[in-house]
Amino acid sequence: MNPASRSLPAKIRSLQKRVETLEKRITQLTEQLSSVSEGEERYRRLFDSLPVSVYVVDKEGVITDVNPYHLRHMGQGKLRKEDYVGKSALERESLVAAGLTEDMRRVLKGIPLTVEAAHFPKMSGGGEGYVTMRGVPVKRGKEVVGAIFISEDVTTLKTAQAELRLHKERLEELVETRTAELKDALARVKTLSGFLPICVSCKKIRDDKGYWTQVEEYLRDHSEVEFSHGLCPDCLKKLYPQIPKLES
Repeated sequence: MNPASRSLPAKIRSLQKRVETLEKRITQLTEQLSSVSEGEERYRRLFDSLPVSVYVVDKEGVITDVNPYHLRHMGQGKLRKEDYVGKSALERESLVAAGLTEDMRRVLKGIPLTVEAAHFPKMSGGGEGYVTMRGVPVKRGKEVVGAIFISEDVTTLKTAQAELRLHKERLEELVETRTAELKDALARVKTLSGFLPICVSCKKIRDDKGYWTQVEEYLRDHSEVEFSHGLCPDCLKKLYPQIPKLES
């Protein structure tokens, strides 16, 4: 028998083993691909349902993804995903106006970012507001390959805090005014409290300096009492007896 003919079954067996190995590898890759697909699907569901604004950038700061919440709230429904993806986050007008681009560049160098209630003079969808932002570097090993930026519009909260602070200041002013009025009233009450030296004859009152003054003068100077003058029936009869008594 030809030696080449004798080695043919061995070659076939070797080829069959290689095919079996390839089939196993293909099966493994298929399973891995399925697992990756499921992971991507879970990621996409989570990403699309997050109740905060999120966009992802590559290592150059170019936006690769943005979630629907960002489009609805930051973009106020006026912008589409295509208006973000492929554009540099570092050149977005809203972020430049807010002065955050240098902070974002540091995130791409591996430094996390936390900014509380940054003022945005011009929001993506128009108008102004306040935004709290978090920036997280995305690394592959030690290399930064991108970043994720999470933003939350806190304009309503900021406005409520400002109104609360204004009400508090007004309340404090009112309390100070009322306190001053009460202190003044208390001082006047104290002035008229205690014993008053009064003349048993002319009814003048002696003040703290030793001067004698008429009752009406003393009360006028130490209170808010004002006087109008008249005659009581007894004094009228005594001083003007010629005037007949008025009958009621």
